[in-house]
Parts: sequence; C-alpha cells; structure tokens
Amino acid sequence: MNTAVFGSGWPGRLGDRVRALADELPDEAGRRLQQTALVPPHDSRWGTVVEDRGELFARAGVFDGLRLQPAPATRFGMSRGDRRLPNEPPATTPRTAWDDWRTAVRDEVVPEFVGQFAYTLSGVQLLPAIHHLAKLSAPGKRALSDLVLVSFAQWGAGWESVTITKVAGTRWRTTITSPLKHWLTTLSWLKDGSADVPLRRRWLVPESLLRGQRERYAHLDPLSLELARRLAAEAGLQSTAASLGLNVYPTEDEKTGPELLDTLAAAWNGRRVPAGRFDVFLGQVRDAWRHLDSDKGLPGTFLVRSGQRKLSTRADGELADVFLPDDRGRARSLQEYGKPILEMKVSDARRMAAALCAATRINRASMLEERFLIDGDPWTKRVDGLPPLDETRYARWLPVTLLTIQAHGGYQPDGRRYIAVARSGRPASTYSCLGMRPHSRRAERGRPCPR
Repeated sequence: MNTAVFGSGWPGRLGDRVRALADELPDEAGRRLQQTALVPPHDSRWGTVVEDRGELFARAGVFDGLRLQPAPATRFGMSRGDRRLPNEPPATTPRTAWDDWRTAVRDEVVPEFVGQFAYTLSGVQLLPAIHHLAKLSAPGKRALSDLVLVSFAQWGAGWESVTITKVAGTRWRTTITSPLKHWLTTLSWLKDGSADVPLRRRWLVPESLLRGQRERYAHLDPLSLELARRLAAEAGLQSTAASLGLNVYPTEDEKTGPELLDTLAAAWNGRRVPAGRFDVFLGQVRDAWRHLDSDKGLPGTFLVRSGQRKLSTRADGELADVFLPDDRGRARSLQEYGKPILEMKVSDARRMAAALCAATRINRASMLEERFLIDGDPWTKRVDGLPPLDETRYARWLPVTLLTIQAHGGYQPDGRRYIAVARSGRPASTYSCLGMRPHSRRAERGRPCPR
C-alpha cells in the first residue's frame, strides 16, 4: 500500500485524473504510473465490496495524487574553484532539465575546502511526469496540475532541498535547492484556465479584490477565482505555493519586497495595460510603494511619470534627472513643467526618501527652491516704468482671464494645451461694468455694458 495511488473509479479521489495523465504520457512513463494505481473498487479481482474502504486505504498509505520517486545517492568530485554538480542525470530525467538545475543552483554550493574531494548528492526526489508537459493536451495538463496540488500535503518534508556531504576526512555537509523545487518554480505546470506561465510569474490576488473585476489585475496573471479561494482555505497549500515562487498581492498594512513594483513595471513595458485601465494601474503602483519594505530591497525598474497620463520606466542607474515627490507643492510645479517624477504618493516618498537617495541619484523635490524668471532674469515683483496692474484699467478683467487660461491650459505658456486654450478665447468680447442695479419685471432689459 505504501507505493500505491488511487486509480480511477474511487469516489472522492483523483484516480480518474491519474488515469487521464497516464494515458497521455509516453509508453514507459504511462505504464509505470498505471502499475502503481489501485484497480477500480468494482473490479472482480477484489473479491469483495471495497468501495467504502477508500479512507481505510488512505490511512494505510495509499496516495491520492502522485508519488515522488527517490533517486539513488550520487558520488562526484568537487573543489571550491570547480563547483560542478554530478553531470549524469538520474533515470527518467532529461539532460536539459538536469543541466538547467545545475546551473541555477551553482552559487548555492560553497565548499569549505579548496582542494578536490569526493562528495555525495543525496535526497533527490523526482516527478517524471513534470518533464512531459509539452506532450500533454490541455486536459492532460490540467490533470497533472490537479494531481500536483493535491500531492503537496502528502509529500512530507524534505523534497524542497537536497544534501551534499563530504565523503572522507573532515566532516562537511550543506543543503541546496532541490531539482524538483527548481522545476516546479520554473515550469508552467499550474493550469487553472488562465495564464500559461511559470508559478513565479503568477499572483494570488485575494478574492475580495478579484471577484467581479479580474480584468483590473489581468497584467499580473492572477490565479483563477476558484484556485484563489482554495489557497485561502488551505494555508499549507498556499505556503507551499509561495515557497515555489507564487506572488501574493498585499492588502491592508502588509509589507512586502519589490516584486509587485517590478511586475508592474514589466507589465507597462510589455504594453499589457489598456488605456482604459490607466488610472487603476496608477493606483496599483502607488499601493505597491505603500506596501514596500525597503529592508527587503528596492525595485530594479522604476515607473516615472513624464507627462499627463504618460509613464516611462527607468533602471536604478537612470534616475539622475528624476524627482522624488516628497513635497506636494514642489511636485505639482514639477509636473506642470513636464519634469520626470517618480510615481508614488507624497507620504511614501517621504518614508522612502533615505533609502532611495542612498541607493540611487534621484533628486528630492523638497530640496528645490522655486524661483520665477522673466526672460531669464529673476522676477522682483516690480517692472520699472510701469504702474502696478491694480492701478490700470486691466485690473478688472486681465487677472481673471489669465487665471482661467492657466486653470484649463496649465502653467506652461509655450505648451500645446495652454496655447489652444488661449486661442479659443480670441473671439470672445470683454465688457467692463462700473456697476449693476436690479430691474423690475416690467422694466426694459438693460443694455449690455459698454466695451
């Protein structure tokens, strides 16, 4: 029983998915999987009624899912300058998959000894079906996905790491990421009817945010609502998925690393944000900064506002001309003049100022001194030879007109919007009234004020 899995026909079990997967695997792999599956409970070979004994069989060790296959320990030579893991892959493992793991974990292996010594690699657990994803149909992939999800809780501890041990002499050992964990992190095995990307690029968005508005998070490749509910109900499953790279969207006062900001920047670069969701996207960027804990790192790519409804991305070494909006008034002026500003709230800019200024060459808006120039010279609030505006006949209408143009056209007199608004007012007539008085209903209508 401790090598068996439930096969097709067992009520409340995933045996039908085992059969569906086995039918699509290559001959030898499919045959091995079928050999471990219990025959249906109505099969005459049982000799008695066993349909109601599924729970008993489970307690006896029968798996509802897929069992891992242990690989034998492997002996190899290694030195501090030549940290090559065993070259030959275990049986059922493609060389390309094995080499991909060896490359990925190379920096995790740091022997204490300079010379060449013998070591063993042990604790390797295999899941052969994971290497046949490309050959499976959509139903076959979904069967594999369901079986892996239900198997996590039954695999027990230890499969996420492997052990390297020095064979002789001074004792030494270390643990590194296992091949299985690496493959489950990097391969697109999770199928829930949505994105076909590796788990480390998927996001668990809480049901409260996802329900009825999934399109708002489409650029994050979120899990389906059904799977999000399942992970919320099974803490152990969510924890395992997170250890394999699944990203969790932060809520309330949770603090996270830079993963969300990096993902949002990649989505913008990949043109995955429709114009109609620009404001929603901005809200997500600002929320991501609110949840960022700088002790967990800063993003590698920054979203910068460069104009009205315009964003661009900058690497951390490209922020020398970008401003941190840690002062509301200065940030508003910078925005009016089209200066690049890091997209975030003022409160978060103040909180993150020390970390950002230490790691990048970004400029703090609060350190700016605002000066007004007229033809390149500082404005002294006086113009020699001319009377103050409030002593001229323009005082009644010119300020209102200019403020109206500025309100609708912005602060840049040479900007397109400002010029368009100013031109639209040319056909208008301006009247100067010295006073107003009420008229009774029977009185004639007053004539317009003289120009």
